[in-house]
Amino acid sequence: DGGAATGTTSGAPADPPLSAAGSARADHLAAMLADAGITAIYATEFKRTQDTARPLAVKTKVPVSTVAAAQTPALLNELKTKHANDVVLIVAHSNTMPAIITGLGGPNVTIGDNDYGDLFVIVPNTGTVSRIKF
Repeated sequence: DGGAATGTTSGAPADPPLSAAGSARADHLAAMLADAGITAIYATEFKRTQDTARPLAVKTKVPVSTVAAAQTPALLNELKTKHANDVVLIVAHSNTMPAIITGLGGPNVTIGDNDYGDLFVIVPNTGTVSRIKF
């Protein structure tokens, strides 16, 4: 199928860019959070998460720190040690965000593979999590 040579499986790119709808959501997210006091932004190494975080990073002049999707424990440690009282944006995936939420003291959540417009507001160690669809 040529998957190994082209970095694709089943004809889909291994690291696809944001769709037009995804770019629009990223711009909307930046508009929503521009004045939220965000002091740190984390995104995984993939194009879609980086491109989702970029509009807010540009607007706020807060750089995007890249964290490997497979390194949730390291991210949680950094959040707890360096950003315990900060407002932080984390752009992750449906299979990594639940562990991030529970790691910050929130409840178990289920995120569908196509739930791209979910924003979770977490107040660490309080169990308080709000899920906002945008």
